[in-house]
Amino acid sequence: GASSRGAMRSTNDMSRETKIGDLVEKVQTYYPAADVDLLRKAYDFSAKVHKGQKRLSGEPYLVHPMAVANIIADLKLDVPSIVGGLLHDTVEDTLTSLEELTSLFGREIGSLVDGVTKLSRTNFNSREEKQAENFRKMLLAMGKDVRVILIKLADRIHNMRTLSHMPVEKQLLTAQETLDIYAPLSHRLGIAWIKSELEDLALKHLHPEIYYQLKRNVAKKKTDREKYIDEVISIINKKLDAEGIEAEITGRPKHFYSIYQKMESQNLLYDQIYDLVAFPFAMAARSGPIQGLYRLAKAEHVPVAPHECDRPVRGANRNSDPDPRDASNRGGRDRRTLAVQRRRRFSGKRHSKVCLAAAVA
Repeated sequence: GASSRGAMRSTNDMSRETKIGDLVEKVQTYYPAADVDLLRKAYDFSAKVHKGQKRLSGEPYLVHPMAVANIIADLKLDVPSIVGGLLHDTVEDTLTSLEELTSLFGREIGSLVDGVTKLSRTNFNSREEKQAENFRKMLLAMGKDVRVILIKLADRIHNMRTLSHMPVEKQLLTAQETLDIYAPLSHRLGIAWIKSELEDLALKHLHPEIYYQLKRNVAKKKTDREKYIDEVISIINKKLDAEGIEAEITGRPKHFYSIYQKMESQNLLYDQIYDLVAFPFAMAARSGPIQGLYRLAKAEHVPVAPHECDRPVRGANRNSDPDPRDASNRGGRDRRTLAVQRRRRFSGKRHSKVCLAAAVA
């Protein structure tokens, strides 16, 4: 009767408020003055035009744009970007026209959705052609508005997280495309956690037996690793303070794909790899001379050498100089390898980073 319909509407309203309320709360943690009404309007519109659509998982389609919007909020982007995430599939997958979307949400958001739609609407004859054309399109989009790429990366992350619901052939194609295009692109943009997650998820589908073996091996040593990370951070922080270097240091296990790459490139077994933990730290551009890091290592009797990370020097053979981290792999099993990455904080220009690698007993 009317009362049951009213109760159903009340439940639906509550569900709606919970979903959009969580997103609004997340955005307001870093942008208190966010246009909350615009976020709610975009959510309601996306829910309306995607109504009745299902993903292959059986979930309502709205789950996807909401997940994308939340990932964009995790990146702490602006409200138009989050709205773009909520609406990114409306032109491609519903009867909504770009003109209608632009009239409702403005030219800026319309342009973002249009950019994401154009990146998705491309057919290719080969993997090489697809990679080249995708890169070309993405670089052009970045020239106009980098937010288009960031929305597309958020879209790809959620699609990769739910890839197991796709046919196996589609899983393989999408995973390989992710390795070829989206992971390198996120690396170029300096978003390490997106790169790592995309690579790990791609490995999971391309080489599941290797992925799950690495996952088991890494999980076995979790307690020891966490203790080791805490100890090393404490030691490095004391040394940095002594050198007058202002920095924020963290410790993290290397992600699965990074370990897999090293196993493949050097023909090693998992137990032969010792640098399974990295300690990246951010420092102000002029917080202290890099020589202080050398003194830090020298004081601990650590063999150390600087090298550019993942960025070849023009005119030089990037493989001509040995990576000091590799030397430890030829040492005894009682040795640990400590890889420390120094990254300058973002200052409106490109990130720059210098790595120090040290084998410590």
